[in-house]
Amino acid sequence: MKTDRRTKKRNQQRDKHAQQAIKDPWEDDVDLKLTGKIALVTGSTAGIGFAIANSLASEGAHVFVNGRTQERVNAAMAAIRLSATKAKVDGIAADF
Repeated sequence: MKTDRRTKKRNQQRDKHAQQAIKDPWEDDVDLKLTGKIALVTGSTAGIGFAIANSLASEGAHVFVNGRTQERVNAAMAAIRLSATKAKVDGIAADF
């Protein structure tokens, strides 16, 4: 009987520590200290480039969005401004 109780207690402690170790990395807010920094993200009107530009803007960077057409650049800037209201976002239509 004592062994069963000890084993049970040990297993409970192990499980408790395991649950503490499993943590969502995005759960805590991380300050990347990008306020006042300038970022040019090429290919940022869609896909991964857009996601990067949006993330940088939400972290406080002044983001320059780049795309092939002015219409796509304007749409990306508007979308970023909606999700990060205090974001500084400008755009450049160019094909590098």
